[in-house]
Amino acid sequence: MVTDREILEAALFGFQAQLKEVEAKIAEIRTQLAGRTAVERAPEAQPKKRAGRPKSQPVEAPTKKKRVMSAAARERIAEAQKRRWAAHHAQQGS
Repeated sequence: MVTDREILEAALFGFQAQLKEVEAKIAEIRTQLAGRTAVERAPEAQPKKRAGRPKSQPVEAPTKKKRVMSAAARERIAEAQKRRWAAHHAQQGS
C-alpha cells in the first residue's frame, strides 16, 4: 500500500526535476541575453522607471496669496445679507 510519505516524496522528486529543467532554461536565456547589447534588447527587458516624485526633490508648498477684502466690501456684503434675511423672514411671516 502506498503511504502519504511515499506520495509526497514522489511529488518532491518530480518537482525537483522540473526545477532543474527550468533553471537550465533560465541559464540558457541569460547566456543569450549576455551576448546582446542594450539597444538590441526588447523594451520589456529595459528597467522600468518608478512612478512618482524622485526622493531627492523636496516637496514645496504652493505659495498662494491670501485674499484680502477691504472693510467697505465687508460692509456691503453684510448689508446685502441682512436684506436677504429680512426678505426671507418677511416671506415666512406672511
